[in-house]
Amino acid sequence: MSADPKQTEHVFKSTDELYAVMKDLFDYMSANPDNIKEFLKAKMVVRIYFTDPKGIITVDGRTPPMEAFFGSMPGKADFEVALPADLLHEIWTSRTSLSKNFMAGNIKTKGNLFKALSKLENLFHGAEDAYPQFIEKYGLEAPKSSDKS
Repeated sequence: MSADPKQTEHVFKSTDELYAVMKDLFDYMSANPDNIKEFLKAKMVVRIYFTDPKGIITVDGRTPPMEAFFGSMPGKADFEVALPADLLHEIWTSRTSLSKNFMAGNIKTKGNLFKALSKLENLFHGAEDAYPQFIEKYGLEAPKSSDKS
């Protein structure tokens, strides 16, 4: 019996590839601070935990320019998010919705969600707007998904 390709194929083939794409994306965002004004005003630290592949990214907006760190980091984050890397790709390519996946429990958070939402919205949407150029640059393919809402 062969493995189901839907379970083995992922957008990001490795943690190194995930980090390379996200480093480019966050460097772009940091170089274009108009896209992240609210996040910078909030002076927040956000930690993102990814699965498939595993990875941790800490985004520090306490002092400009915004910085992203890859891998485990000491210290406390103001807000934490955990989700599969493929899911973030699907949300940023409009193949599925953030709210539906949050409500379905596919995205886990820790910290004051209501405070974070208003401060992270422009960071999230700025990344979403910039993401297509990185899909092309890295030749990322969408995972096979049945969730197209």
